[in-house]
Amino acid sequence: MLNKQEIALLTQNSIASKAACNEVLQNFQPFVANLTAQDTRSLLAKRREDTLARSLLPDDFQHFLPLQSTGDGNCLFNSTSITLHGNEKLAGLLRLLVTCELLVHSEFYANHPQLNEMTGTEGAYSLNNLIVVLLSDETASKVYNGQQDSVPDAITVLAEVVSRPWVYATPYHVMALSSVIGRPVFSVYPDLKSCARVRSSIHRQFLPRQMLLSEEDSFQMPPPIHIMWTTVLPQDLNAWKPNHFVPLVPIDKQSFDRPRVQLSYADAIKGQINDGAAKGKQKKVAKKRGNQEKIAEKKGNQEKIAQKKVNPEKIVENKGNQEKLAEKKENMEKVTENKGNQEKVAEKKGNQEKVAEKKGNRAKVAENKGNQEKEAEKKGNQEKVAEKKGFQEKVAEKKGNQEKIAERKGNQEKITEKKGNQEKITEKKGFQEKITEKKGFQEKSKSKTQPIVPAKKDKPPAKKGEES
Repeated sequence: MLNKQEIALLTQNSIASKAACNEVLQNFQPFVANLTAQDTRSLLAKRREDTLARSLLPDDFQHFLPLQSTGDGNCLFNSTSITLHGNEKLAGLLRLLVTCELLVHSEFYANHPQLNEMTGTEGAYSLNNLIVVLLSDETASKVYNGQQDSVPDAITVLAEVVSRPWVYATPYHVMALSSVIGRPVFSVYPDLKSCARVRSSIHRQFLPRQMLLSEEDSFQMPPPIHIMWTTVLPQDLNAWKPNHFVPLVPIDKQSFDRPRVQLSYADAIKGQINDGAAKGKQKKVAKKRGNQEKIAEKKGNQEKIAQKKVNPEKIVENKGNQEKLAEKKENMEKVTENKGNQEKVAEKKGNQEKVAEKKGNRAKVAENKGNQEKEAEKKGNQEKVAEKKGFQEKVAEKKGNQEKIAERKGNQEKITEKKGNQEKITEKKGFQEKITEKKGFQEKSKSKTQPIVPAKKDKPPAKKGEES
């Protein structure tokens, strides 16, 4: 069920848009149309009778019982909610749905099929005057201004005005209510001479729009609900004007087992007066009783004061004691204050020590950080030394390699030198051979001039085993 804030928001949106109105009707109208009044009989039986409305019941409705409803401007919707739901909790939703019904179907209600019936009876209003009665709102009536073409606009204005809570509903709302709940609404009007003309128009059963537009002959319609026009307070019947609605429920012995006696308007007024007088008397009694209780309470206080009264000497003594107590209390407060100050000083000192300790910790942290940085720097230097040493080793290794290369080169040079010497020896040998050759040539030339002497053959060496 919607709460008040949700209904207010939906009402605001509905006034701004017919599409929003249609959506509200589609979503919530089936819910209220499916409510059954028979299910609420036990709840209705517990509600109080409206005796003033009962005294105004027309003769042909004496078998109905008018029940009390809250007269706060929502009474039409309160009465309908009581009939359908047993309480007034649906009043806000019903007002919202009736507002949407009038906004969406303003053309239909401007030309309502039952208008002819309402103006056709003897002594009834003319159509123009009837529209004013149905609107029953000054702002909407100004929009209408007797122009039939302006009726839809006037109904739209009326719907917007009465969309707010606690604003009184009009006959047009009763007509639209029938369409919202999907069943006829019998508008019961008191049979008084002073308002016979109004009664001839609106004392009737209003049918739902769905039935009036239906082309089916066998349109099934639930039983009607009955709403009665009445007043909250007694009025002069010669100038009677309604300002309230109450629900009428049919009496049956099973649900409403109450004594039934004839009640006149005067008796109802007298009953209300008596009720008012009784209530007033009860208030006076309660007030008197309250005053007596206050007097007794005051008397009790006075007795306590009298009991406390003693001779002047005791008063002075008590006063002195009180002053001493006050002084002692003041000294204790000072001691407490001093103790508090000392505690604050100690606390402050403790805080300072904590700050100093924290500061010392920070210094230690800084020192440790410095040591770590120095250690890191030392480690960095060692790494640099190691790196330098490694570099030197590489240089030494390179130098050793160069020495080996040089040594190898020196060996190669020696080999080359030796080879050169060999070449020189070979050259010298060749030169010697050339000299020998030249010497042989010279000997040959000399032999040509001297006789040839056979060379003496050497004796070959003796072989091993042979005698010499």
